[in-house]
Amino acid sequence: MRKEFISSVSHELKTPISLVQGFAEGLKDNVNEDKESKDYYCDVIIDETKNMEKLVKDLLDLSKLQLGKFKLKKEKINLIDVVESVINKYKKIFNERAINFRFENNSREIYVLGDELRLKQVLINYINNALNHIDERKEISIKITKNNSLVRVCVKNSGNNISKEETEKIWDSFYKVDKSRNRKYGTTGLGLSIVKGIINLHNGHYGVINKKDGVEFYIKLSIKE
Repeated sequence: MRKEFISSVSHELKTPISLVQGFAEGLKDNVNEDKESKDYYCDVIIDETKNMEKLVKDLLDLSKLQLGKFKLKKEKINLIDVVESVINKYKKIFNERAINFRFENNSREIYVLGDELRLKQVLINYINNALNHIDERKEISIKITKNNSLVRVCVKNSGNNISKEETEKIWDSFYKVDKSRNRKYGTTGLGLSIVKGIINLHNGHYGVINKKDGVEFYIKLSIKE
């Protein structure tokens, strides 16, 4: 297990390090290039540095979760505000990628006892996952529903269904259903395993359901009156 983990981390770091090195050398060797080319080189270096930074942060979070040192700052929060805050961050990306986005919610206030920052992290990981596995229909929806004492938040995309075998593996660290689309929008292969850890610490539920027109990832949390 340890060897597999080290191998996965090394693989994840290899590409961004190679790109940063290559484009930094390109800048050095081509100091007289036009501003547009230099800006492009710099943008790639910045983007890949951010990818490495996210991987390190995810690794630290995962390590804390596995060691039982991941602390939550739980308080009574309005989950609707949390979800809407995350959606607002993605509006630009949705527009740029021509995503058909839909938000379904009939409540103005649904309170839970939770860590606002970490619940946002869960939603961000779900949305990034949806973006990376979306098909040509480019549809993503977020839906909030109440059922007695539970609130359910689901993120659904128009993508290929996941096999039964993979629905069990996707919550494992570094497991990726589609390795060809894992480097955009902050995906490190750790997102769903972090979701699992955070929701477990909230005494909630998480899961994935294959739908006729896509795939739905969800969380369930207890409502705080």
